[in-house]
Amino acid sequence: MGDAPSLGRVSRMRRDSRAPEDRAKPVPKAGSMHNFKITLAMGLTVFLVFCGLVMAGLAIYGAVASKKPGASAASPAGGPAGAAKISAPPPAELVDRVRAFLSARTPEALAPLIRKSDQEPAAILAKLARLEEVDGKVARVTYLQQIRSRCAPIEAVLVQFVGIRNRLALLSPDEEGHWRIDFDAFDRYASAPWEKIASKEPGEYKVRVVVSYDAYYNGFFRDDSKWVCFQMQSSDLEASMFCYAARGSDQLKAMEAVLTTVAEVPNERAGRTAQQRMVLQVRHPADASPKQFEIVQVLSDEWAEGTKALEEIILEQPAAE
Repeated sequence: MGDAPSLGRVSRMRRDSRAPEDRAKPVPKAGSMHNFKITLAMGLTVFLVFCGLVMAGLAIYGAVASKKPGASAASPAGGPAGAAKISAPPPAELVDRVRAFLSARTPEALAPLIRKSDQEPAAILAKLARLEEVDGKVARVTYLQQIRSRCAPIEAVLVQFVGIRNRLALLSPDEEGHWRIDFDAFDRYASAPWEKIASKEPGEYKVRVVVSYDAYYNGFFRDDSKWVCFQMQSSDLEASMFCYAARGSDQLKAMEAVLTTVAEVPNERAGRTAQQRMVLQVRHPADASPKQFEIVQVLSDEWAEGTKALEEIILEQPAAE
């Protein structure tokens, strides 16, 4: 078969007789340590950012959870004592109560559903029976939200009718903690017909109106150094009216406290005039125009009333230092 082909002269491989720990180790490249430090710093930064996001998420969740429907009804500073401890029923239960209220046709069915009213039960039942004739057929009943009020814990349910009309059902707890509907708020009740209130006849009235600042100084209320002007509107009257609080009065302190709070609510559009539903006791002086009234008492910062007038609650608040 012949000899194997020659490979020529091959040098013998030397073996390293040094112990493994004495042998030279590979020298790392110059930039590898620097790159390692950068990677470590980036990883630490990402970890810290992640922790920050987790903490922020927990904070937001806590804030949202505290405002979920059915949570304890918190009231602004100066609200009724113990109001924040009264928990509202679930929204579905509030809606069911409003539906039962709308269908009530007897004093026995009505009594457990409504708070004390300025109107007699017979008058309330008559108005409920005529509701479809006045506003239309009920289209839907929807839970809205918890209402900020110094006078009482309040939950709002919206009653919408076929067409464009609607009414607010405001529920608040009675002395025993039972949540009931304020019919006078639902009815936008005034102590006299608006035709009489807006006439030239002098008188004093309780009204439920939407109030905002204004600057209509004329006639009996022409001196703006003595009066502060507010516009008041009712959906039951087309024309706007004006009410005035004397400068330095308890009534002005209460009005300013309410409208300042409304203006500071988050998401309020910049430059928008603050408006608020309120219950006022107003007086029409004999020398004033039919649209002008003096504010005699500020009763509530909502259409539902509490057990104490709002201006009394404001006055009881400790003075800011």
